Amino acid sequence: MSQYVYKIIMYVPIGERKGMMVVNTVGDRIEGRMDILGHSEPFSGIIDEEGNCCIKGQLNTLMKKITFIAQGIILEDRLHLLIHRKKDVFEIFGDACHDDGKEQ
Repeated sequence: MSQYVYKIIMYVPIGERKGMMVVNTVGDRIEGRMDILGHSEPFSGIIDEEGNCCIKGQLNTLMKKITFIAQGIILEDRLHLLIHRKKDVFEIFGDACHDDGKEQ
């Protein structure tokens, strides 16, 4: 099992939101937690050898819970994910950090 921690920025229609993401991979399975918008929520999905992935999870906003499917790439040092929701696209960028939360 490999574990990675990322500082993330999610770009949403009203601006950017910062958070953390912990990613665990075993073979072609991926799971973890996304800490953003004041909540920590689990996600899971699949990932290939090149880091291409599809994850499912939930985001909690001030108004409601949003179930999402994100596609993108997760590498050892960075990640980039896209969430398509109706008319909106949420984009997530992340840089790997040490266990203490500092960027590498």
